[in-house]
Parts: sequence; C-alpha cells; structure tokens
Amino acid sequence: MAITPSLIDRTPNRLRYLLTITAVSPAAQQNLVLANAGGATPDLLTDATLGMGSAVIAAAGQTPSPAGAPSRGPLLAIIRARLDGYGPLAAGALNQTQARALLDSWEAAVPPVVISSEMVGRAQMSIRVVSGATAGLSIGVDANVDGDGDPIVDIEAFLTQQAGTVLAILSIEFIVSNDR
Repeated sequence: MAITPSLIDRTPNRLRYLLTITAVSPAAQQNLVLANAGGATPDLLTDATLGMGSAVIAAAGQTPSPAGAPSRGPLLAIIRARLDGYGPLAAGALNQTQARALLDSWEAAVPPVVISSEMVGRAQMSIRVVSGATAGLSIGVDANVDGDGDPIVDIEAFLTQQAGTVLAILSIEFIVSNDR
C-alpha cells in the first residue's frame, strides 16, 4: 500500500491535500509524514509559504512582509512555531504535546496547559474519504515533531483487505478557538 499526497488548495488559513491510497496487499500499513523542512511540496513550510502571495495578503487586509521574509499567515505562524515562537510558546524545539495543541487543537490536560487561552488560534486536522472502497480501511492523522522539534503531520493508513485505490482529503485549517 502507498499513500501519495498532492496539494490541491492553499490559503493563509488552510492547506488541503488529496491523498491517493493504493492497496497492493491486504493487512498492509503505511505511514506518510508531511515534513516541515522547506523542501519540495508536499511540505508544510513550503506549502503554507506559497499560499501567502502578496495579492492574497493584500486581499486579507494585511501588509506584505519585506522582500525575502516569509509572509505571516496564521497557519504559517503555527508551522514556524519552533523558529518564531507562538502565543505562549517561546521559540525552540516543540514536543509532541505542543505540536498536537497547535496543529490539531488537542490537549490531554484539563484545563489546557500548552495554550490556555481560547483566543490563541490553532489549527485543526481532518481526513475525509471521497471515493473508493472503504471496507477494511482505517486512516488517521496525528501531529508530531521532527528531529529539530518542528511540527509535522503523520498520516497512517491500515488496510485489512484488498480494496484498490481510495481517495481522501486531508484538511489542515486555522481556527480561532477550540471546540470545547
């Protein structure tokens, strides 16, 4: 089985990827990491930065960044949290709990300890299957960190029977407050 992502939509507030999940044998598990290294797409940093062209920023009523500096959309700010800090988090390597709080609006602690203010924006991730046989398919998404402490996205698919090709949409969207 293989998972192939293709960027299909990007705005300052959202990244969407089409995931093509191809089964080659039953009882197969596949993991895919969307990196945050500034490499070729699909890459969180690259894709969020490319979504922030000057025309998009101006239409949103914001001022473009100086030449050569990355634009500052809300989703890009979350993706750059290790480099710039974010809300109550100082710049520096993140851990998985912090990445989950930022990229998936998830905290295990009640009350929340990573981002204690409901007004500090964060992202939310979801996967929706749009075509293909889903019997025996389990797919999920989680936030994690890479070796540098940058937030990344980990997608895992598990297939218990031969199912052909499945198409799914991964959405990473900036939200202002948590749904608690």
